[in-house]
Amino acid sequence: MDQATFWRKLFDFRFNNFVTKDVLGVVYALGLVVIAISYIGAVIGAFGAGSDCITTIAGQAPVCSGGDPAGGVIVLIFGLVIAFLAAIYLRIILEVVAVLFAIHYDIRALGGRLAGASPLPVLSESSPSQPPPPPAPRDPL
Repeated sequence: MDQATFWRKLFDFRFNNFVTKDVLGVVYALGLVVIAISYIGAVIGAFGAGSDCITTIAGQAPVCSGGDPAGGVIVLIFGLVIAFLAAIYLRIILEVVAVLFAIHYDIRALGGRLAGASPLPVLSESSPSQPPPPPAPRDPL
């Protein structure tokens, strides 16, 4: 996409052109990065949870005991499943947005093609104004 076209769409105050479909890929990539950083932070936090640090004397390094590794392993496994489901959810939401914009573009194109056509058939002077009579009942044999 041309940069000038993107900026023209971005600052179109009449909203004749949409920029959303052009940036969906970037939004998806940023969403995946946020999901990955959240997962990594949760795993690091879970392995570090429960650690106790005791400062003995001023000026000396604190003495720390390790956290509970079981909680870290649980978050490592279930957090990966949750991160995967979050990525699927993000993708579905963005695909719905893309489909809505595709419908909009298709309807706009269809409206442009039908602009010169008459929406209803025009009845000629010779055609009857009354609907035709219903068909006669058939023989049940």
